[in-house]
Amino acid sequence: MNRQQTEDQPYNDEIKGGLYFDDFEEFKNKSSDNSLLYYSFQQSNNFVLYLPSTEINIICQIIDQRGSITNIQKSLNISKKQVTFNNLNIDQLTFLQKISWIFEILIIQNDKQNCTQLKDEIYNYIQQQVTSDVQSEKLLAYQTINLYKKVSIKQANSNSTRRLLEQKYQNQCYNNETSLFIITNQEVTQKNSINISSLTESSQKVQSQIVDLIQLRINLENQNSQSNLIVDSQLVMMIKTVTQILIGSVHLIDEQYLIISQNETSPQYYEEVMKISETLIQLIENITIQISDNLQVNGQVLSFYGAILSLQLQKITKSVYNAQFQIQYDYLDNLIAFIQKSQLKVSFNYYNLSQSYRTMLQIYLNRSDFENDQNYFVKSFLTNYLYTGSQINQLQLQYILQN
Repeated sequence: MNRQQTEDQPYNDEIKGGLYFDDFEEFKNKSSDNSLLYYSFQQSNNFVLYLPSTEINIICQIIDQRGSITNIQKSLNISKKQVTFNNLNIDQLTFLQKISWIFEILIIQNDKQNCTQLKDEIYNYIQQQVTSDVQSEKLLAYQTINLYKKVSIKQANSNSTRRLLEQKYQNQCYNNETSLFIITNQEVTQKNSINISSLTESSQKVQSQIVDLIQLRINLENQNSQSNLIVDSQLVMMIKTVTQILIGSVHLIDEQYLIISQNETSPQYYEEVMKISETLIQLIENITIQISDNLQVNGQVLSFYGAILSLQLQKITKSVYNAQFQIQYDYLDNLIAFIQKSQLKVSFNYYNLSQSYRTMLQIYLNRSDFENDQNYFVKSFLTNYLYTGSQINQLQLQYILQN
């Protein structure tokens, strides 16, 4: 097609890249987007890409003046680079080159000497870019950090015979021959003492980054709501990109919980670590509020699996909910537009750090023998969204039931 001879010009192009085939499949199914946005929409279709030595899916999204979007996908198999990391100076690399090299080291060249130090230097540089005044660089930095965390977890899981969310030896199994349970000792690990100053600083940094993303999404939504007659397709795409980055940012929270669970907390810091943990949970709930608009009713479950936490979110109609739990129809069901279900599971129960909380629960339940689960913290929500007339007012939805 000669784009210069069509009525739909001018065109704007953007380039994305996905490191894994399943990420590309999820992008096509619109269930998630873990790609890197190398170039946001621009009228020039000349792009310079720096890619790691792996099979990568490149997606070119083309938008015409009418707002129609066309996706062109190409799989590229980049041959392995022969490099000496001693001679690689990151100060001489562009931002896109740094991103290419961090995944080159993480996925391909991780057996090379001196590569770990270089990878950490590049990662620290990318973390600094989240404060960039250039929005495209800020978003690409967030995408890179989220994908870096996801790839790291994927590699840790593939290199281990243990499950991702529960990295402990199985403590009991059933023997069919003897009809007895065989109990084995749990893995004994030596934990380091938690550095409360470092934990506080890193948690505040995560909080600042996520709040920044949420505010950016709110600003984009407000900007989009001002154009009631004409749909700005590029702005809508940008909102979707920020939303996907927010979903991926749960990896940052997951990493903080991993630090807490793998280190020993001194008694004098119990309450402080407890407060940090509660703040992180609140961040996840704030993210859930922002991303729930992307869910289709009776559509796919939005799932996130990290190193220590998992998050699931779904919207269903009341009739589907009734069928799942064998509940009889009630005429009041007609008032419910849909039900939103969410569940957060953390393979570490930080409430055990708080004696005051345990005492409060014992009093509330009137059970002096009450104990918190040592391994899991689970928080579930069930929310009814009501019709506000003949249609749903999506700007003023409020829940009336929460469990």
